[in-house]
Amino acid sequence: MTFLHSTLLLLVLFAIVVAKRRPIPKGYSTTIHLTDDDPFLWQAAEKGNLPLCKKVVEDHQDDINMSDNRGHTALHWAATNDHVHVIKWLLGQENIKVDQLDRDHYTALHIASHKGHYRIVRMLLEAGADQHLQSHHWHLGKLQ
Repeated sequence: MTFLHSTLLLLVLFAIVVAKRRPIPKGYSTTIHLTDDDPFLWQAAEKGNLPLCKKVVEDHQDDINMSDNRGHTALHWAATNDHVHVIKWLLGQENIKVDQLDRDHYTALHIASHKGHYRIVRMLLEAGADQHLQSHHWHLGKLQ
């Protein structure tokens, strides 16, 4: 076996070992994921864990609009899972982008509306969310 083959084999084995240590969020493939004791803000919001959301922002000074590999922010995840208390806190944060789009051009408002989370829909609209933004999945062209 040549040196190059040996090196490649070691790199592949190392990648497998590292990948086993990092859990991947359900339904998603990503190469960036922190452990449960050091989560991204969107992971804490997905779980509805408000104290952890606050701790992540305080400890890591995370960007409040940071997104996962699909473009979902903490606001998207809290809207998806009907975490009203997390939405309320997020909307009170400075620099929150209520109309931030994910990769499919969904906003938190799109998701909350689709899921039937009407309290969150109302909260987002009251916070200035644009109800006229359209998603790629609805196959609608923007009006000129």
